[in-house]
Amino acid sequence: MKRFINLLPVVLCSLTFTMTGCSADADSAMTEERQKDNRIAFCLNDIEDVPATTRGAQATLSALDAGFGVSCSVYPSSGTYTSYPCGSYFYKVQAFPGVATDYYWPETDSKMAFYAYYPYGNSNFTVQSAATANGAPTYAYTVPEAIASQVDVMTTQVVDRLASNHAAVPLTFSHRCTDIRFTAYNQQSDPLTVKSVAIYGVQYSGTYTNGTSWSLSGSRNSSSSHPFLLSLNTAVASKATVDLTGTTNHFIMLPQTVPNGTDFLVIKTEEDGEERTYTYILDASYELAMGKSVTFQLTLGNGTLTVNPISVVDWEPISTVTNGFSVTDWQTQ
Repeated sequence: MKRFINLLPVVLCSLTFTMTGCSADADSAMTEERQKDNRIAFCLNDIEDVPATTRGAQATLSALDAGFGVSCSVYPSSGTYTSYPCGSYFYKVQAFPGVATDYYWPETDSKMAFYAYYPYGNSNFTVQSAATANGAPTYAYTVPEAIASQVDVMTTQVVDRLASNHAAVPLTFSHRCTDIRFTAYNQQSDPLTVKSVAIYGVQYSGTYTNGTSWSLSGSRNSSSSHPFLLSLNTAVASKATVDLTGTTNHFIMLPQTVPNGTDFLVIKTEEDGEERTYTYILDASYELAMGKSVTFQLTLGNGTLTVNPISVVDWEPISTVTNGFSVTDWQTQ
């Protein structure tokens, strides 16, 4: 179930939270109320309240209510985050908007680095680095076969921040995958039905080092090995264009370059009571860029298929304040 939009480079801001807190009091007799005030907590920035459009497995209200993950490092003020463990203070903590953690701002003259990720607790998307690994953590992701199970992977980091600065720390998440959607144009004089759309020839496992890039591994998928198949049975009238993927059936793929000669798309239709299979073979390599939303228009009928990427835009969200915390939904072009 999925999401998108808007054209530009790769500056996707999804969710914006802030971390707040006061320094820990050196007095061990600190009152319970005072201790509560000194805990690191997550709250949101002032965001305009706008209408929301829920998009399945994206960062919806229910998804954020389940929390996101955060690791934190504390190190000498003379150092830099690259030389210190990513989870020296806390590691893979589940954080909730508006709920204080059990951790306090350090009183020492030091720096801090925060590494946040979404979704939390997903078996396909995990923090690969140990708490003792230096620098930004690495995340591992295997894209599930089922379209509905594919998730909007997002990460962010704030590094080399002085612990003495107790002002809010903004966490602005960015999309780390590629969103793909389809429309179909029926070029023939009779109606047809698009029965299914499949993406093949892509790698579906890899690791992402926060703030840098993906490193992909393993074989490319096929109709018999980890297929990405969307069953539709969508009717398309003569000379009409139909949105095949809507708001909940977008493919979310790992960023990569798909090689020339790949049998990239397979579309099955029913025309005049007979099933027909169209295969789109790339005649040049094609880049699935990180943080982009791509719309392919399939021109079908009379035994021919033309594929055009009619839209390649930044995967840009709109933010909403609901029940005291921010959720990100997706605008349809």
